[in-house]
Amino acid sequence: SRYGPPNLDKARLALDRIVSDANRASQVIARIRALSKGEAPRRQPFDLREAVMEIATLSRGEIERGGVALQLDLHDGLPRVFADRVQIQQVISNLVLNATEAMSDRALPERRLRIAASQDGRDAIVLAVADSGTGLAPGAREHLFDAFWTTKEGGMGLGLTISQTIVEANGGQISAAPVPGGGTVFEVRLPRHMEAA
Repeated sequence: SRYGPPNLDKARLALDRIVSDANRASQVIARIRALSKGEAPRRQPFDLREAVMEIATLSRGEIERGGVALQLDLHDGLPRVFADRVQIQQVISNLVLNATEAMSDRALPERRLRIAASQDGRDAIVLAVADSGTGLAPGAREHLFDAFWTTKEGGMGLGLTISQTIVEANGGQISAAPVPGGGTVFEVRLPRHMEAA
């Protein structure tokens, strides 16, 4: 035939991607349903450092495929946070994926992903996820957390909306800012666990 033999590997990859996109979409919908039903987060004390390390391990393939250098600044001895561990890990995973995708431009001189956690004052722990991507487009910052607003081709524009809903349901705040020299940093502020005296 004038089209040549079919490329089965390419077809398989495309099929895998369709299946994983469908699975991701159904997970997103399930999460939205749970949140919209007003299911309360299961808040308990947990080690944010451990939670981040787990996500870093799970995301390693994605990070390496993107040619991204991962830097973790997670101090030992941070107080535990008081939140729903599974929900917060969903937020971290989403921010890591977004950061990796933000650095997919082949023209970037370097691709760096930095995840840091620190104590802020007496009652909060701040998690920062910073990328060295192309940064936020002008006017994008005020729409980042709007449902169905996206700059990604094929994106659903729900990841950050869900992240914000989760963080706020856990008594925290999420914000984004440009990184000097290029890139974006997302900060998640979570309540620390107050140990009984």
